Amino acid sequence: MEPTTGQKIRELRLEKGLTQKRLGEIIGVDGRTVSKWENDGGLPDVGILPALSLALGADTGALLARANSDKTPATVNVSKLRFFVCPECKGLTLAFGRSNASCCGRRLVAISPKKAEEDKKLEVAVSDGDLLISSNHPMTKEDYIAFVAFLGRNGLCLYPQYPEWELSVRIPLFSHGTLMFYSEKQGLLYQYV
Repeated sequence: MEPTTGQKIRELRLEKGLTQKRLGEIIGVDGRTVSKWENDGGLPDVGILPALSLALGADTGALLARANSDKTPATVNVSKLRFFVCPECKGLTLAFGRSNASCCGRRLVAISPKKAEEDKKLEVAVSDGDLLISSNHPMTKEDYIAFVAFLGRNGLCLYPQYPEWELSVRIPLFSHGTLMFYSEKQGLLYQYV
């Protein structure tokens, strides 16, 4: 069985001769947070992954890859995933478990996802083994879908979107999962695919 993400972080940290505290200082988190990851008490936030990968000299995908004993990919526990959006800069932060987040000098409140009503759902089609995601949502500066996330058996894929651009996302179809998307007026919505 392949090591967990926490075991990989610990192994790579020790190879670099770093303490948990020092690794935390390098990537901007507390040493206790590193300890939590290494003991499989949670996963690094998406925003931390580039710095963590650089500090450990590891590819982000390889760092997070984990196989179960039957070689099926690990699943993302959607119930433990939390989304935070800064009301000032509109920055997105993802966290697993009971993590807190702050941005622009203020503590953020996790957004509660709501199931999308039929008229709010994204359009989903299958083509060449991929999911094609689109929407008729007006992508204006005042109200646009800021991101689309796909949570499936193989993990999490996150696709930022931009105002005045057509929403069009191609996601490799690995399995069924959950689409999550956010706009300031609608909030955080989800639908199953």
